[in-house]
Amino acid sequence: MQGKRGRPKKSAVPSKLCLKCDEVKPMSSFYKNRDWMAQQCTDAWCKSCAQEYCKDKETLREYCWHNNRQWSDHLYDTAVGKSKYYLSKHNVYLNPKTPEKTKEEIRAVAVVINFFAIMNLAAYYRYIENIKEDGEGYRLPDDNPVPPDDEDTEKKRLDFGRKRYYPEWHGEFTDNEIQYLRDYYEKLQNDFSLDTISVQDYARKIALASLTVNIKSNDLHNGRKCSTQDLKDAINIFDSLSKSAKFAESSRKAGESTGLGNLGEIIARIENTGLLQTTKVEFEKDDIDLIIDDFRHTIAAVGLGVSD
Repeated sequence: MQGKRGRPKKSAVPSKLCLKCDEVKPMSSFYKNRDWMAQQCTDAWCKSCAQEYCKDKETLREYCWHNNRQWSDHLYDTAVGKSKYYLSKHNVYLNPKTPEKTKEEIRAVAVVINFFAIMNLAAYYRYIENIKEDGEGYRLPDDNPVPPDDEDTEKKRLDFGRKRYYPEWHGEFTDNEIQYLRDYYEKLQNDFSLDTISVQDYARKIALASLTVNIKSNDLHNGRKCSTQDLKDAINIFDSLSKSAKFAESSRKAGESTGLGNLGEIIARIENTGLLQTTKVEFEKDDIDLIIDDFRHTIAAVGLGVSD
């Protein structure tokens, strides 16, 4: 469309009314709340109101209630834990001359920042209808516990996204990640003789490299902090480990020909013999093949021979 002077008319920026400050603001000024369809999948309060209102645990809890979010003590505790990394580099907070009251304020701000940073992660996000479309509330913030029947389910859901340290893998992983690593390692055990510590350690490195590729791929696909080069680097590391002829040659179980896509075995065979042995490929017989077979039987029955 053209304006009065022939210039293109700018399209309207998607916006909505903040129910806290009563100002119309762009949609980008609101935190995402993907299950609240009535509020266009965002919170009812804008980010500025949220940051101004939330100062501690209770105000965060009230914010969640007014914005139809399920409150989670575990999410708050996680935010407290993450804030410690921020505080460990905060010069004012670390200064012994800083008054304790100032330090408390800095701690509170750090927790709130981390709370908002992680509250939309799949492990924590949960919509709950505290406020109806007409503004009427179902219950007060102090009476907003997890329903008794859902407590076990909620705990399992939160635990699933929590990382723990696993000595055998020398790192912290979620339940989902550790299950992937163990399944991958078990497959390697089925295909290879992991009978020495060095080979076992090498197999774990391959499993970790595979997990890293999956994580980088998901991050890039979902728009999280990951570049195409980061993914390529992860793939190169995995390829370097999984194509190792040394690993395939020293570890392959006798008589087996599976694992790592057979690529390591192919390399080992070429290096050792200079030849690549291939298996005979047989195709399912069609109607012509069946007719020929019948013809051969007929010829044999009358005492004649037929060559292949």
